[in-house]
Amino acid sequence: MANYIATARTNYFRIKERAAFDAWVDTVCYQELSIIEKDGDPLRVGLNATSGDCSGFSINYEDEDGEEQNLLEGLAQHLAEGEVAILVESGAEKCRYVTGYAIAVMADPAGGYKTLEVSINDIYGLVEARWAAKPTEATY
Repeated sequence: MANYIATARTNYFRIKERAAFDAWVDTVCYQELSIIEKDGDPLRVGLNATSGDCSGFSINYEDEDGEEQNLLEGLAQHLAEGEVAILVESGAEKCRYVTGYAIAVMADPAGGYKTLEVSINDIYGLVEARWAAKPTEATY
């Protein structure tokens, strides 16, 4: 049996306040999020995601109290005005399947947050819509 192994990180983005961001990252208990700084600027950061099972980012997770949390909602609260965080993940289970996606998150000035998402599996729908062909999936 093979394990899914992912590489997951974000772009660099500006945050409002470093101490609050660090404290929030420490509450994301489902995996280890490592903060990376861009050019030594403590307010321009990115995240690497690792976990014991190499599962990459988990968008919805339970905190230490068993309460449902959303990674994107939490992250958006720390983004500086106009900043966009993009979470990128690519992984595989040996050659059985290869997957990848990217999710962009931005704080919404009206409250909350907004997202955009793409997956490498979107290619199947694009082929069908544009070329009227139905390809097989790259899995076994």
